[in-house]
Order: sequence, then C-alpha cells, then structure tokens
Amino acid sequence: MLVLRIIFLVIVGGIATLPAVQAEQKPAYIPDIAEFDGTNGIAIAPDPALTIQDTGTIEFWVTPEWKQDPGYDPVVLSNAGPDGVLYLVSILGDRNGIELAAGDRSVYAAFDFTDDKMHYVAISDYGDETFVYVDAKLIARFSGFSFEDLPSAGFWIGTGDGVSAPFKGAIAALRIWNYAIEPEDLITYSLRDVTAEAEDEHPGIDYLQGISDFNNRQFYIAEEN
Repeated sequence: MLVLRIIFLVIVGGIATLPAVQAEQKPAYIPDIAEFDGTNGIAIAPDPALTIQDTGTIEFWVTPEWKQDPGYDPVVLSNAGPDGVLYLVSILGDRNGIELAAGDRSVYAAFDFTDDKMHYVAISDYGDETFVYVDAKLIARFSGFSFEDLPSAGFWIGTGDGVSAPFKGAIAALRIWNYAIEPEDLITYSLRDVTAEAEDEHPGIDYLQGISDFNNRQFYIAEEN
C-alpha cells in the first residue's frame, strides 16, 4: 500500500485546455494544471524517492506559451545536486523539441510544440536506453542514455534550480515512477487518477514515487507503509 506524503506547496493558477486523449478515460477526472509565468517555479526539498536509480518513467502534460525564443531552453523539471544533474527535461527555446540531460550528457528529440496545445509527454529510462513519447507516439530512442543516481540538492518544476531557465506555460499531471511503465499503461492512464482505489487500478501503482496535485498547490512523495 502506498501513502502519499505532502512535501511542498507553492504558486499555481490559471486554466489550460486539454485536447482529446487517445485512450479510455474516466470522465470525472480533470488533470491538475499549474501555470508558470517565469517567476513562480516550484521548489521541492531533495528526497531519495525522486532518484531514478535503475529504470523509471517521468510523465506530464505541457503547453509552452512563449512566442519568441528566449535564448535558452526553459526547464519543465530538474533534479540536480553538487555532482551534477540526475535528470532534467526542457522544451527547446524555439519550441521544436525536448532536451533531456543527465550527468554531463544531453540528448534532443524533435517535436513541434508551436501549436499552443497541451501535449502528453512520457520519458521512460530502461537502464541502457531511453524512450521519449509525445501524444502516444514514440518520437525518439536514445541508446546508452540513462538518468543518473547522484546526490540531490533539490527538485524543481518550472525552473532549472529555482532561478535559471524559467518556464512559461502550463504543466499538468506530473508523475514520477521508479520503474519503466509499459507504453500501453502510460497511454491508458494518461488521463486517469492513478491514486484512486478502483477495480482498474494502475498495474504499476507500487512504483509511483511522486505525483503533482497542482489544484491544491501540492506535490506528494509516495512511501511504502
């Protein structure tokens, strides 16, 4: 059984529009959405639960809302420490792709985010290669790239470290798993409440490590009980 522990709460606001999802979903579920204006990133204390050690998955919905390239790649989320980046996800400044960084390495996946719609992103690390999906389609596969198991100084949403590379736009339904979730399960549950008790419980629920609740300005860490 998993218990969710509140660890931080900060600024959220605004409403974004979600497209029709390509999967079965519960009509009562509305994803939590946070709007970022470049000054209101969320900072979370370092926690071992957010370190992806062997395999893992990061998933979220995102709308980058800047119109002109800011001259840097705005960060969706970052887990970093004194020895480097455990993992970092950015949208490219021209909104034409995603950057993943870990350790001293970065990789890039092309995708057009300039339509101002909200897109579903899932990044799965299998230990020896990493897959990137957008809107249920595989857009990139990086052999030899993996998240790093390093000391963490913090976890940030909407900024690289609380100050650098601020994000402008909407981020929704952020989930972090310490197992590479099957692609079909990611899509099936992309617009479902994975923490709800139901007959169709997420098959990987025991691997859920972190989940946003932006509607209540909260982020939760999962613990075994």
